[in-house]
Amino acid sequence: MEKILQILAVFALLMLIITWFFRDREFKLRDYIFSYRFRGSLPTGIRQRMLSGVVSPVEEGEPVQGIDHPVQVTDHENGLVFRRGPDMVRALEIADEQTGHIISTTEIIDTVDAILFDPATRLIYCYGASGSITIVRQSGRDNYRIEQTLAAPVNGAVLSLDPKDKKIYLDAGGSYFVFAMS
Repeated sequence: MEKILQILAVFALLMLIITWFFRDREFKLRDYIFSYRFRGSLPTGIRQRMLSGVVSPVEEGEPVQGIDHPVQVTDHENGLVFRRGPDMVRALEIADEQTGHIISTTEIIDTVDAILFDPATRLIYCYGASGSITIVRQSGRDNYRIEQTLAAPVNGAVLSLDPKDKKIYLDAGGSYFVFAMS
């Protein structure tokens, strides 16, 4: 019995060491879910620390070719620009900040009408005005994968992220829709 307890103790210590070693390697995204909706304005403390992007939808039938990338966010640390593609409105385009050369393209289920980038977690939040929020993870300069797609209200005006508590706020029709991690 004593041998079994010793083996279990060594096993538990090894598991703790392994867990500690891998704990901070990559931010583990827990799934977002719709949390609640409220009317009014955001509290001042939250508003001051938010990352926000104004929604700039492409209308049905609007010529897309030649759009001057009105929806874009810059990752200054890596010299990247995340933007809506000019010819593929259902895609997130990643380009070099200096040259404008396209590094990668990630297809999104909806149009890219607002983009937020959280440099701490390397997550890119793309809102489509026809009703979705797509969360894309940046794993390297040219490696991107879709983590989750959320159903969201249509025709939102402002997409915001609170980097402290990782809540997503969507201002749509005079109400804020809040998405929190489960």
